This record gives sequence, structure tokens and C-alpha cells, in this order.
Amino acid sequence: MSDDGLSEKGRRVKEAFIRERGGWPPIYDLLIAEDPDFLETIMRYQRDVAETNALDPKTRELIGIAVNVSAPHLYARSAASHIRGALAAGATAAEIIGVLKVVSQIGLQSFAEALPILEEALAERA
Repeated sequence: MSDDGLSEKGRRVKEAFIRERGGWPPIYDLLIAEDPDFLETIMRYQRDVAETNALDPKTRELIGIAVNVSAPHLYARSAASHIRGALAAGATAAEIIGVLKVVSQIGLQSFAEALPILEEALAERA
């Protein structure tokens, strides 16, 4: 979306977003055009979470990776940002892989629930 159609407030909020986050995700094009106040509220909330938090930056980034690669969320762009942030905060590749391994267990319960169903179906078939 072109910035030509944005209100002055929309332009200011978008510029602040780009300055703070280093880029602009097109998923926010409609929101910035229709409700820049709401996007500004989201930005303020996310900034507050990061700035007033007892967790150190590396831990916050590792949790950010977990949230963004989990099955219900799956937001690759944000996961990439948190991976870069975790590395910059001193995380190792092994720590990041450890997070990915833990998150991979989210779907494990569905596998465990399906095994008895398969066993029952095979028993019925036999």
C-alpha cells in the first residue's frame, strides 16, 4: 500500500514502527490505513512488555522464538527477528535448537492420542 493514502497520524505511526522494528510488514497495511491509533496501542504494549520485564533480553528472545514457531502461531518473520535478537543477546545455536526441540513437543500429544485410535482400528480390522 502506498503511503499516499495514509493520514498524517498513519504516516507518523508507520515511520515509528519502521524506526523501532527495522521494517514494515505488509500485514499491517490495512490496519495503518483504517486505525493507526490501534496499531500505536499495540506498539506501546509490546514496547512496555520488552522494557518492563524481569527477564533478561536473551531469555525474552528465546521465548519469542518459542511463541513464533509454535503450531498455533507460526509467524516466520517474527521468529527470524527473535532468532537474530537471541543471537545478538548471546544465545548459542545449541540454545536456539533446544528451544525448537521443546516447541516441537506441542504436537506430540496429538500423536500420543492417535496411537490408541490406530491400535483400535487395526484390532477391528483383524
